[in-house]
Order: sequence, then C-alpha cells, then structure tokens
Amino acid sequence: MNGGAVGVAILASSLATMTFADTPAATSPPAGNLDSDIAMIIDNTLPETAYSAKQRCLGRGAYRSVEVIDQGHLLFWGSGGRVWLNQLRPPCIGLAPDQVLKFQMTGPSLCELDRFEGYDRYASAGIVAICGLQRFEEVTQEQAKQLHDMLRRRAHSAATNVPPPQPKTQPESKPQSQPEAQHE
Repeated sequence: MNGGAVGVAILASSLATMTFADTPAATSPPAGNLDSDIAMIIDNTLPETAYSAKQRCLGRGAYRSVEVIDQGHLLFWGSGGRVWLNQLRPPCIGLAPDQVLKFQMTGPSLCELDRFEGYDRYASAGIVAICGLQRFEEVTQEQAKQLHDMLRRRAHSAATNVPPPQPKTQPESKPQSQPEAQHE
C-alpha cells in the first residue's frame, strides 16, 4: 500500500469509529455561562402559553423608563407592569447604570439597530458610550428582578475576584555580549 492509500484507510477507519461511537447525552449548559444563565431565567419562569416572540420595535409610549443593568443588558419598564429586556450584542463598552441615555430613533418607535449614547450624569465628560439596540424580549417583573439580581451578583463577584496587581520587578540586567565578527 502506498502512503496515500494508507492515509485514506486511516481516515475511513476514523470516520467509521466516530459514526458508531456512543454520543454523550445532552446536558444542561454549564453554570456560570452568562447567556445560559439568562436563558434559564427567561425559559423557566413562565408557562409555555405566556411566551411571546421578540419584538423589533417599542412604541414611544410603551415604556416609561430604561434601566442599564450592565454593559450588555437594558430593561425597558412600561405601564401595567410590562418589562422588556434588550440584550446588547456586542456589549456596549463604557455603558454604566448611572448614565443618562439619549436614543437616536429612526421613526416614531424605538427599534432594533437604533443607536443610543450614554452620558455621564455627574460630569460634563460628554459621550461615554455609543451603543446599538437589539430586539426587545418581553419578560415578567419577576424575571426582570431575577435578571437584575443575577447580573449584579455576577458583576460584584467579577470585581472581587480580580487578582491584585503584581508588584513591578526590576528587569534583570543582561550580560553584554561581545560583538560578533563579520565573515565574508
């Protein structure tokens, strides 16, 4: 057998082994993954009949306030106990809960892909963050509270688990090398 034929035989044998190998049973997502934690809260709180599809837009009068939970999540609070979650993708670097948000709407509604700016509430530093909205997902007030608490705990634990800065060390002095002779 030549080298090419051996390689094809090994590949075919490997594929056959993978095809008939036991596949692991499906498991729940590992704990600690932010997206899986959010999905678990949203997917497990309501009965199946209460789920609604994500909305592309919210009418101007649908929400009364917007809460920044962290750099990747906004809650839009409406009347009658209605709440919408907007999961920013990618997260908006610089966005913080104490900022004033200014939305740039392209029509009479606030919609997916509309941009907004975050301004520092206490200083005249100007724009701190420029972000884009995603689709709005209606959640219950209980889900909003769970999301809020989980994301705040995660942010707090991330801040407390930051390793302390390492002391700066002096660079080791390297021995000076002798110039090499050039050979022609």
